[in-house]
Amino acid sequence: HPYLQQRWQSFDAETAPLVRHAFWPGQELTPYTLDLLKEFDALHLLGKRNIQLSNGELRKIELIRCLGKKPRLLVIDNAFVGLDAASRELLMQLLEQVASQCTLVLLALPQDELPAVIQRRLYCRQMRLVPALDTPALKAGPLPLSFAGRGGEGELVKLQQVHVAYGDTQIFENLNWTIRAGEHWALLGPNGSGKSTLLSLIVADKPQAYARDIYLFGRRKGSGESIWDLKRKMAYISPELHQFLPRQRPVAQVLVDDLAWLYPGIDRQEVARNARRWMQWFGLHISGQRPFGSLSSGEQRLLLFIRVLLYPFELLIADEPCQGLDEAHIQLLRQVFHHLARHSRIATVFVTHRQEELPETTTLLFDMQLVD
Repeated sequence: HPYLQQRWQSFDAETAPLVRHAFWPGQELTPYTLDLLKEFDALHLLGKRNIQLSNGELRKIELIRCLGKKPRLLVIDNAFVGLDAASRELLMQLLEQVASQCTLVLLALPQDELPAVIQRRLYCRQMRLVPALDTPALKAGPLPLSFAGRGGEGELVKLQQVHVAYGDTQIFENLNWTIRAGEHWALLGPNGSGKSTLLSLIVADKPQAYARDIYLFGRRKGSGESIWDLKRKMAYISPELHQFLPRQRPVAQVLVDDLAWLYPGIDRQEVARNARRWMQWFGLHISGQRPFGSLSSGEQRLLLFIRVLLYPFELLIADEPCQGLDEAHIQLLRQVFHHLARHSRIATVFVTHRQEELPETTTLLFDMQLVD
């Protein structure tokens, strides 16, 4: 979607509303809301442009706004998604406090940890309440398509002494990172550490990237290369991506048509057949004519992961790919990463706040807490 590129344009960062005005327009912040902002270490976010918030920072602000209203009924869908370990622990404590003041309803996945104050559990499968949830059996056998022999050679990404700042706020400086063909990285760091900004230097048309010492697939960024030639070699998924797709767009169009134009001469019928194979392998029985927006967030994220597998790429960057997925689908997703590591030269970057989600083939670590 074009906005994924425009998101990082400098004029957006200057004209987008401040978090303070976007989330509390014309309102005075109550002492309780200010206390929540301090507890979540989010007070400084009020002065940021809302477009500059990372996924985790945005989640914090949304939760603080809801908690600050002191509602009589509080319903939270996937309360802990996108939060780092410290923020998850803090939210757990706050939910236990507010449970005595309101009715609390949490929508969660079977593997999620819940606050001790939760008294009753309802289990839902296929739009029906059931007595309990059985863990579905994981699929055995090979992937529907092989990636054997695919991938690039040499250095795919190289950042040297890179620094990024918004006004007087330093995001990071003196950052060095090289990703080579066949390497498999974990990108870690707490909310607000700069992970989203770092990824934007690589995958988006971020203006600051052209004034930095950044090389993509052997060419310095801004040396005359086509941004679309670079994007053809990269596959990228993120928690926000599904939010930018029109809700009424049919699933088949999202999977096949939205990216096919990047690859002249590609056989769209073959792409469609492969899409159906992947959907069956992941256990998604969804009509191609169904509106994308009618799916659950987990189904949407799985479909967008399937979409990147349909096209040739040398580098796969997966930002929080397990968000909203149950344990069975997380294991299937990890199996794809295992295959890429064992049978191809494709490089991968896996971003997560939960190290237990990392594929066992992940051997390299880039921790944003260690970046000055």
